[in-house]
Amino acid sequence: MFPGLKPAAEWDEDYLVKEVFSRAKGSEYNWIEFKSSQLTHHESNLKAQLGKELSAFGNGDGGCIVVGVKEDKKSASIEIDGGVALSWKNGPKQWFENVLPDLTEERTTSLNIYTITRDETESHSKIQPDHAIFVIEITPHSDRPVQDLESLRFYQRVSGKCDPMRKREIFALASRQQRPDIVIDGLEVAPKGAQGGDQRREWAAYGISVVLANHGGSASSLSIDIILPGCVVYSRSDWRCATPTAGVSKGSYTVYSCEFREPLRGRQTKRFDLGYFKLKNHMFFSGGDLCRHDIIACLAYADDAPPARWKGVLSRMGAEIEADIQAMLTTNDLPKDSFWVKQKGAQEKGLIEEFRIEDFIASPK
Repeated sequence: MFPGLKPAAEWDEDYLVKEVFSRAKGSEYNWIEFKSSQLTHHESNLKAQLGKELSAFGNGDGGCIVVGVKEDKKSASIEIDGGVALSWKNGPKQWFENVLPDLTEERTTSLNIYTITRDETESHSKIQPDHAIFVIEITPHSDRPVQDLESLRFYQRVSGKCDPMRKREIFALASRQQRPDIVIDGLEVAPKGAQGGDQRREWAAYGISVVLANHGGSASSLSIDIILPGCVVYSRSDWRCATPTAGVSKGSYTVYSCEFREPLRGRQTKRFDLGYFKLKNHMFFSGGDLCRHDIIACLAYADDAPPARWKGVLSRMGAEIEADIQAMLTTNDLPKDSFWVKQKGAQEKGLIEEFRIEDFIASPK
């Protein structure tokens, strides 16, 4: 979540002081907020402050609330204040887990809570015995804008603090969230363990997976098209998918479609397995001339949003992949590792630039 830092789950006292504090000290940061353990003596005030922070982080790019740390913004000092007593509320972690989700109008479930305990082997530990620091990690809310339930206001992080959002800012955020905003993060081709043809083993089964990220509102239905060079497809009928449509030839390419009934929530990234194909083994040879068109492309449709588009080079994957395929042909063993289709740096760079995905869109879905 934070560039240059370990995941919050891996923080300990030493890392918190040397890395996290040093990055936050003296700067107007929007990714972290420190709360003193003294707030636990005033439960209503603690809940009020945490509700605002949950709203602000949920409406933005997410962030962390660290409870058990004292901050003086005037002197730019940040230090551990001893931590929260583990006996508080019969267990602070459980209290946070039970209370935090209900502090916003739309329940905040996209959070994790981590405990940083005293290192008994460290004599200079600032965390008192039977105390701990609690790190509340918040990811961007899937249904923004997020409203603080107590004040009934919407907040955002500005210059290191919580500020109420103006009406136009709330409307702008809401309008961006209504429609899905799908991005194709990557495409993977992986051997599936089957091959055949004649003694030359002309084909092998390869699974194709696509990673989709949704930066907008929740999508109730998804459809993914894969566009493959026709010359690498061994048989158009051997396409396996949960809800497949037959491969359709369009010029030198074949288009396969697959529908998914499962939703993709806002701010969610998910991998979709599209099934497997029988593909010709020679397609990976870096010196081969059997396939002039070696672009693989992908289109992802989500509800009424514009389709996401992606294209990359399928063949000529480099010496390691070529060696794997050659070994498969000579020893009857499939390559063990999957690989990501490259988008840049291919020999046929101009071919990618000339390839028009638009040519394969008949009509909006």
